[in-house]
Amino acid sequence: MGMQPIVPDRSRPSAALTQAHKQARLLFATSNLSRDWDNVMFTDRKRFYFLYPGCCLNTVQWRVVGTRLEARRLSRPCCANVYLGITKYRPTQLAFVAGSSKRESGFFTKSGSPARSITASEYKSVLTEHLLPQGQQLMRVNGHRAWVFQQDNDPTHRAAADVIKEQNRGRTTSITLLPSWPAHRPDLSHIENGWAYLQRELDKAGCKTLDTWLAKLKQLVSSVP
Repeated sequence: MGMQPIVPDRSRPSAALTQAHKQARLLFATSNLSRDWDNVMFTDRKRFYFLYPGCCLNTVQWRVVGTRLEARRLSRPCCANVYLGITKYRPTQLAFVAGSSKRESGFFTKSGSPARSITASEYKSVLTEHLLPQGQQLMRVNGHRAWVFQQDNDPTHRAAADVIKEQNRGRTTSITLLPSWPAHRPDLSHIENGWAYLQRELDKAGCKTLDTWLAKLKQLVSSVP
């Protein structure tokens, strides 16, 4: 009695899983039931946005009928576009790639323009200079001479097989790609928990300048539990 009606404001919903997606996920899960996950490194790329003094918006917000919600939005927020690898033991360091603020990319698109996001050639560099050598070190010191590298199905990641083959040449340790990684699979990778931890701690820090925000992001990686 006397309460005002409310309605939801919703963002675009996520695409639903198809039956083929569900079958691929089930096949992946059943085929890996006996896998020892101690020697697997999960990797992913994420874009963190520096939104100060903006605010985080929920995907669903309720408002009183006849009113509207207003929030400050940044048209081009500064950001950090990064790769990370996570193992049972600890994460790698962050690898900043094209699309990060205050960072000029030395890589180019097929049309010759400076890259604004990750390209296949830059991903090769990320593999050879960051993820693979750091993963190799983490696995070696924890007794794994053979280990598994996980990545998603981003088109730029197709180069990984050749890069890993070259990395294995002439070495006593070996790296293999985790096969048959299914699409639409965030909940299968525990790196998502790492991203959530970093985002939560960044938001709590309340950094007021981009430089302090970037420094805080780098520092937080070493504290991922």
